Amino acid sequence: MSKKINTKIMKNLMLMLVFIASSLIIYSQETNETITDIDGNVYKTIKIGTQTWMLENLKTTKYNSGAPIQKLMDVEKWQFDISGAYAWYNDDESNKDIYGALYNWAAVKKGNLAPKGWHIPSIEEWQVMIDFLGGEKIAGGKLKDLGTDFWDSPNKGADNSSGFKAVATGCKSKEGSYLLVGNRSLFWSSTSSNLLQAKSITLIFNSPKASVFATSKNYGCAIRCIKD
Repeated sequence: MSKKINTKIMKNLMLMLVFIASSLIIYSQETNETITDIDGNVYKTIKIGTQTWMLENLKTTKYNSGAPIQKLMDVEKWQFDISGAYAWYNDDESNKDIYGALYNWAAVKKGNLAPKGWHIPSIEEWQVMIDFLGGEKIAGGKLKDLGTDFWDSPNKGADNSSGFKAVATGCKSKEGSYLLVGNRSLFWSSTSSNLLQAKSITLIFNSPKASVFATSKNYGCAIRCIKD
């Protein structure tokens, strides 16, 4: 009888050790490389699997050619813009260092929004990282920053085990209003869905998922760049 009990205890211990080990998997490594955009903003970088990503959201106000990106605060102009634009959340530049800029997809489409040597990730490149982190059902938790400083409670599943430190940037709607800060992050991909929509990645406060959506191209969303 005691041998059976001991065997059961040992099995339970082994299962516990496997669980603990799996929760301590290191998915990424912060690199010594930094990247500077044309505005002089400096970004740390991180390697996740085979990819190297910026550790902050993009906040440039110029294309890498030096041409300015128009800052649109006018609601009507934002709604119909097809030339490329950005905004700070709530039109407040103090949000720059927390959330980065919110860009419409017309700015992404230009092809020179990212610093040279970097680019806006395609949806396939986002999917590579999501798969590496265990798939859409759990990858969001591994991408989200810990706690509730930049996420609404309960920030479900967040452990930031990827080191990505995603914060809930919210967005600028196609009508020009600001929405969902604390509630979710919306990150552009460079992949168009159709004439009016492009693919984005969404992380949300009450789920560990990383979901792919077709988002109106006139939304303002955050951007994380990936190395060429």
